[in-house]
Amino acid sequence: MAIKQKAASTADRVPEQTEEKKGHKVGWIVLVIVIPVMVALAVLVGALEVLGVPVWKKVSSVFGVHAKPAAANQSVTATLHSTIVAERAQILSLQNQVAQLTQEWQKAKAENSALGAQVKSLKSQLAVQVSDVQQGSDEAKVLAQMDPSAAALVLEKMPPVKAAWAVAEMTPDVSGPILQALPTTTASSILQQAAIDERQQSSATSNSSANGMGNGTNAPGIVNNNSSSLP
Repeated sequence: MAIKQKAASTADRVPEQTEEKKGHKVGWIVLVIVIPVMVALAVLVGALEVLGVPVWKKVSSVFGVHAKPAAANQSVTATLHSTIVAERAQILSLQNQVAQLTQEWQKAKAENSALGAQVKSLKSQLAVQVSDVQQGSDEAKVLAQMDPSAAALVLEKMPPVKAAWAVAEMTPDVSGPILQALPTTTASSILQQAAIDERQQSSATSNSSANGMGNGTNAPGIVNNNSSSLP
C-alpha cells in the first residue's frame, strides 16, 4: 500500500515539473532574445535621431497614411455630389426652356398655317373675281359694238352676276342707253349687283394684299407655298 501511494505522488509531480520547465524556457527566451532585441532597437532609434534621421516622423507617417486618404476621399465625394446636383438643376432648367420654346413654336406654326389657309382662300376668291372681270370686259366690248336695244336683250338673258360685271366694265356713255332699254326692275337689279361686285373685289384685293404682307413677315415658308401668280 505504501508503494502505491508513493507511485501516485510521483505521477502527480511529473506534470508540475513539466509546466515549470516550460515556464523557465519562456522566461529564458524573453530574457535572452526579446529584451536584448528591444534594447538594441531603442539604441538604434536613438542613434538615428541623434544623427538627424527623423525616424519617429517616418513611423508616424507610415501609420497615418490610411487616415489622410479617407479625409481626402470624403472631400472629393462632397465636391462631386455638389457638382452633380448643380448639373441636374441646369439640365432641368434647359428641359423647361426647350418645352416652352416647343410650345411657342407649335403655336406660331398653327397661326401661320391658319393665315396661309386664309390667304389661299382669299386668292381663290380673287381669282374667281378676276375671271369674272375678264369675262365682263370681253362681254362689254361686244355689247358696246351692238345697238343698245339688241345689247339690252343680250344683257337681259345673261346671268345677273355676269351682266353686272359687263355693265361695270362699260363707260357711262355706253352703259346708259343699254340700261334705259332694259326694264326698270332689271336695270336696277344689275346696277345693284355691279356695285356689290365692285365692293367685294376691292375688299378681297385689300385683304389678300394685307395677309400676303403679314405672312411675308411672319411666315415666309407659307407665302412661298401659296404665292402663285394670278392672271
